[in-house]
Order: sequence, then C-alpha cells, then structure tokens
Amino acid sequence: MNKLQQMIDELLGTFTQQELERLTGVDQGSISKFKNGKIKNPSMAKGDAIRGFYFSWKQEKAPAVQS
Repeated sequence: MNKLQQMIDELLGTFTQQELERLTGVDQGSISKFKNGKIKNPSMAKGDAIRGFYFSWKQEKAPAVQS
C-alpha cells in the first residue's frame, strides 16, 4: 500500500467519498481507484489535492501544544 492509499484510507474513516470529492475537488471515481490501488501514477494535481487536504486535516486534529 502506498502513502497516498494510506492517506485516503485514513480520510475515509472520517469522510465519505462524496465529502472528499467536495473537499478536495477530486472525483469519487479517482478516489476509489486510488484507494484500491488501480491508479499507480496519479496525476500531480489530484495527488497534491488529496495530500494538501490530508495534511491540513491532520493539523486541525492535532492537539494544541501548551507552553
């Protein structure tokens, strides 16, 4: 399983494919193909959209550091 598949699996634990399409701009068919490993070399734009959303989402989920 590649890193993009892992990101999508984690996102799909919280969001539906329809929600991810709305949030990332990547169509549900491509999300499904990425998840199932059917696309080995995703386009830069689609991969970057998913990665960008994933890292923003992870940052929002992270607990704030208290000083």
